[in-house]
Amino acid sequence: MVKFILETNPRLKTQVWVQGFVRCLTTKNFVSFILKSGDKSSGAVFIKINRLDKGCIVYSQVTNLDGGFHWLSGLGDKWELETKVDEYIERQIKYDRDLWVIEVEDPHCTFEIDGSVLDF
Repeated sequence: MVKFILETNPRLKTQVWVQGFVRCLTTKNFVSFILKSGDKSSGAVFIKINRLDKGCIVYSQVTNLDGGFHWLSGLGDKWELETKVDEYIERQIKYDRDLWVIEVEDPHCTFEIDGSVLDF
């Protein structure tokens, strides 16, 4: 598994974090796309992991009361059909036009999101 240790920081603009994350993906030979650009300074970040015929999952980065960063799986911990994940993302965009969406293609199932994943 390939892990990416790259947390957002309140002093770091979201656009810079996204660019750094995509750059890290590229250096590890992952194909990624910025599906939606949000607010350059403080937009929320969603990461869609697409295992192609094996399904998709989506995570959003959240902070706890102590300021620590975690990931929240929007549809639970099951791999879903891409259409279901895309519908979820579109609903979230309707609520927050400032969010960023990054898609990571992972056909070999080697990408692992770093940090804790919270249950909702």
